[in-house]
Amino acid sequence: MKKSLLYTYVLDHDLGFAPNPFFNYLTLAGCKPCLWKKTGIRKYITKQMLEKYNVWIFANGGIDLLLENYEYSNGELVKLDSNWLSQDRLTYAFQVNEVLTFEEYYNDPRFSQKKRINTSKHIKARGDNIHHYTTKNTENTTKQYLMDPEINPDDTSCRKKNSPTEKYRPVDKVLISKKDQFYYFGCFAPNILADIQEYFKKGPGSKRKDGEVILNLILDKIKEVCLKPGIYGFPSFKSHPKKFVEMSRNENYLCEIYQDCFSDETKSMIKNWKAQTENKEEFINPVFNLLDCI
Repeated sequence: MKKSLLYTYVLDHDLGFAPNPFFNYLTLAGCKPCLWKKTGIRKYITKQMLEKYNVWIFANGGIDLLLENYEYSNGELVKLDSNWLSQDRLTYAFQVNEVLTFEEYYNDPRFSQKKRINTSKHIKARGDNIHHYTTKNTENTTKQYLMDPEINPDDTSCRKKNSPTEKYRPVDKVLISKKDQFYYFGCFAPNILADIQEYFKKGPGSKRKDGEVILNLILDKIKEVCLKPGIYGFPSFKSHPKKFVEMSRNENYLCEIYQDCFSDETKSMIKNWKAQTENKEEFINPVFNLLDCI
């Protein structure tokens, strides 16, 4: 029987890119703390580890996320108490089913929809399958990490800060979770972590915990909101800088998520809740001021 292992970290921005919960898989391929050389969850999780452990990752909210004043509780969307803290809210959780290299991920047909391309479909345009390798013939043949020039030629996310020419060596791993093994709450993150905060991070980096008892304790908290695995919220974006707020007002992107990614049960839940809510000014995230598709 496999042992249990879990990692927790603070999600400080959420655009639907890292994690990317779309197209039947939740993938973690491009989050900045994992891409830089020194830190990140992806650095520690290996294929060999999955043979010995059931590995789960949990992320609590950062203070800058645009989380709603509402959360899922007992299968409904309810208003939070005024004293809620973002660090007590679970933004997403997933079991790691696979670990692939960037090259394996890029060439795997299962994840072709996650490739970022120019398209009217905004979900595809924000795909995280954007990394691949090329082999240069030099005196010492080496693999050089590149962004796909046909996808995002101006992306500099793998470059070292303050030096546009010097690149970090990336962590060559993509963490994959299957459709029935992840929960993505986004802006409706449930406020369920207050009495188990000792297991969660409050700052940069990640925290590792071993043991079935701790894992089951957190999973039981998720079950209290009476939800099956799946996508239950819109990206929570970030309160600053300005461009993230502008992205959160992209009605086409948000409507695509509602129409194409939510289950019928979740659509009904959100639709009924919105119909009962009259004062839109109380929302932190501008999502529902715009979504005529609901």
